[in-house]
Amino acid sequence: MYGWSKYRFVPQYRSQASFAVDTSTSSVMGDGSLVMEQIKESLPYVLTSEHMKNMVCSELKLDSFPASIEVSANEYANLFTLTVTAGDPNLSNEILQSLLDNFPRASVYVMGRVSLKTLDVSGVPTEPYNSRECIQNAERGAICGLALSVIFVFIRSLYSKTVCDPEDFKKNLNLTCIAAVPHIEFKKRRRSFDRHVHIHNEKVGFGFTESFRTMRIRTERECAKRGDRCIFVTSSISGEGKSTVASNIALALASKGRRVILLDCDFRNPSVVKTLGLDIGKRPGIADVLSGKAAVPEALMYMENWGLDVIPGTVGRSEPASLIGSGRLTKLLEHLKKVFGLVGICPVVRMEDKGFEELKKDVVAYMDEMYPDKNFTFKVESRRAKKSYPLNSMEISRDLGEAILYAFPESGIKVDVHHPDVMVNVEVRNEIYVYSQIIPGAGGMPVGTNGSAMLLLSGGIDSPVAGYMVSKRGVSLEATYFHAPPYTSERAKQKVVDLAKKVAKYSGPIKLHVVNFTDIQLYIYDQCPHDELTIIMRRYMMRIAEHFAKEDGCLGMITGESIGQVASQTMQSLAATNDVCTMPVYRPLIGFDKQEIVDVSEKIDTYETSIQPFEDCCTIFVAKHPVTKPNIDVIRRSEENLNEKIDELMKQAIETVEIIEVK
Repeated sequence: MYGWSKYRFVPQYRSQASFAVDTSTSSVMGDGSLVMEQIKESLPYVLTSEHMKNMVCSELKLDSFPASIEVSANEYANLFTLTVTAGDPNLSNEILQSLLDNFPRASVYVMGRVSLKTLDVSGVPTEPYNSRECIQNAERGAICGLALSVIFVFIRSLYSKTVCDPEDFKKNLNLTCIAAVPHIEFKKRRRSFDRHVHIHNEKVGFGFTESFRTMRIRTERECAKRGDRCIFVTSSISGEGKSTVASNIALALASKGRRVILLDCDFRNPSVVKTLGLDIGKRPGIADVLSGKAAVPEALMYMENWGLDVIPGTVGRSEPASLIGSGRLTKLLEHLKKVFGLVGICPVVRMEDKGFEELKKDVVAYMDEMYPDKNFTFKVESRRAKKSYPLNSMEISRDLGEAILYAFPESGIKVDVHHPDVMVNVEVRNEIYVYSQIIPGAGGMPVGTNGSAMLLLSGGIDSPVAGYMVSKRGVSLEATYFHAPPYTSERAKQKVVDLAKKVAKYSGPIKLHVVNFTDIQLYIYDQCPHDELTIIMRRYMMRIAEHFAKEDGCLGMITGESIGQVASQTMQSLAATNDVCTMPVYRPLIGFDKQEIVDVSEKIDTYETSIQPFEDCCTIFVAKHPVTKPNIDVIRRSEENLNEKIDELMKQAIETVEIIEVK
């Protein structure tokens, strides 16, 4: 690091000045604290702007700006520090003086007439500020290298999933370790190992006979104590005898008269069939069962001689973890709940038509598994789509209800044909479908069936709810957001993007237009009456949003306005806003109370994002007494003051729009 820094070293000189800002002449409106906050945001923007740099270059006769500028503010006082860094000490000082001299002239448009009170100027620097950079970089490199090494070792140990000892089973997997077989180096003697020897024969040898005996005794005890059990055999690396141990445990339990199914869940190198000497041919295996390509009966093999069932292993194309622990159904249901057009979602059990007597047994088994607590009322509703079925719908419902009722005589289960707790639905088609749960869906109409519309997305509570409600009626969405830097921050923009993502979960992908509205807003502020600012700004927002809507083939615009909610949402204000639109403006929240809007926003998970305290362009430069009943003719006359530059500014805003694809 030292050699590289020495080779790359370029001396840099810094000149600094401390100053205060006189806010008494500023045109920024608001109380003292608000004015100071806005100045703290605007002053760095002015000092580092291209306009300011051009003024300095013109004064000092420079071809290009050869320095970097930093502005910092004191958090508790009206004090600022200006730092200029350049490769020449005299030049850095000259640029500093030029910036201070030209600031009042450059800031008039943004901050009004302000003046700087210089408190301290460093003068011409005598030595580079970065003279110790080489040594510091070497020190930082050494410290960072050491820290990264420690962090790497710690993270690797923290997230290591290797099970090293029996305690790891209890700690990480919440499983009981029955026994652990110590690692044995087989070397050449491994070839003589008889993989088909039963554990209890004790012919395995090689120093771990006692481990096998312990394993057999504990396994038999656990199974006898708790009935049906699932026993998992694994090792930290491959080739250590998992298949051999698992096969012998299965054979030992089967020899005791227990019903055993041996599953080969090694998706990389399945070897149980080799251990048992089986030929499976083209039979499907466990990976096919878990991925839904085959049913369990198709993969199940019965070894009559040993009284053992085996499901062989197959190499899975998916990751083993995704096959074994996939929550496909849960994820599917969560997604379907947000799809407009679905009224309800019914998890269905599909049964083969093996006759009505078998159907009664299957339905009883279904009720027993689905409802362990039998203290409820029920009704069977049948639908016979297969007209060749020997029983009609009424007979199917009657006989199945009787079978369920008499199958659980000791429980509190009862029939209620009018208001049942559980409705058992049976549909007889080529196959028979049974379901009793109906998970409510999102309702509405499929997105896209009713065209598209442009949503004016502000970042507040109302507009995301408005977009959600219109999208529910089958309308696909695009969105427009008006950004006003430096008065609105990047965090405010990110907030709107986050809201669009939450709405997109319901509406599908959203094309978000981010429009730079600063110049238009400042021009309106300078040329129009202050009590009409909000109405005129909203009129130009509607004009710009309509431009994008027409460009993308939208059939209307959507806003989150509600009558009387704020000054710009009175009947007269809405009429003044509508005056500039040539396409329909949809206001789904027009008659909602605020609490009703909040309830919907909490339901769709946009409320917590909407209330984040980042200002949007509608909340800056707000008049103290905005007009609540604007006259459209008066508003039009006020807009004539903008004729000189407004078309150019709108064209610039449209051409510089940022497009964000939100999914």
